[in-house]
Amino acid sequence: KYPNTTVTIYDPVSSAAILRANEMMYGVSMVPGYHFDKAKVIVAIQADFLGTWISPVQFAHKYAAGRKITDAAAPKMSRHIQIESYMSLSGTNADNRIRIKPSESGAVLARLYNKIASAKGGSSIQGPSLSQPLTEAVDKTADEMLKFPGESLLVCGTNNIAEQSLVCAINHLLGNEGKTVDLENYSLQRQGDESKVAALLTAMTSGQVDALIIYGANPVYELPFGAAFGEAISKVPLTVSTSIDLDETSSLCKMV
Repeated sequence: KYPNTTVTIYDPVSSAAILRANEMMYGVSMVPGYHFDKAKVIVAIQADFLGTWISPVQFAHKYAAGRKITDAAAPKMSRHIQIESYMSLSGTNADNRIRIKPSESGAVLARLYNKIASAKGGSSIQGPSLSQPLTEAVDKTADEMLKFPGESLLVCGTNNIAEQSLVCAINHLLGNEGKTVDLENYSLQRQGDESKVAALLTAMTSGQVDALIIYGANPVYELPFGAAFGEAISKVPLTVSTSIDLDETSSLCKMV
């Protein structure tokens, strides 16, 4: 009856860049399934996958399987390299932790990509320079990943499309797709896109939205521009919240 109805989803902690990067690479907006149990080398950049990133309970379960030594005669376990700017739970469990500035994430990914692309016959890209010690550390990381094509895994927690595109490209060069990176059984835990929420806010402010139904969300509290969203609610003729509490958003709606 109302064909112009749209559904807008956001996540309080956004992973929209991962969704967009994978959509550009594979045609599907998704967070891939990550098989930490199948990876012999795990590299995480600004992603605390054991503590807070996307699905830490699930990831920790798979990670533990790869870290468990089952054959005492020939002991083997996955190698974990954590590259981050803050001490995370994942960092405390890593075999090697490389500390970087938040602003160096892109440069690290560019260097990692160029090193792997050079070995795999791919084209290089221009990236910011790194200090000599950090360059050497990233090069050693790339060498370790190159030893295990199809059995390595790179994850990144930044919300930057260009950086997440490099993550997709690196996993592709290493042949990790369909092995440690699952493109069929992907995660539905992050589906939000803050750019679409911003578009909704603009439409509400300009009087283009006749009815707003809010389900399972408290955008006035959770969004960084929540105050502006609250002001825009008053410009919508019909506002309905399904919240069981009179929270920051539902208290501004006409119907609860």
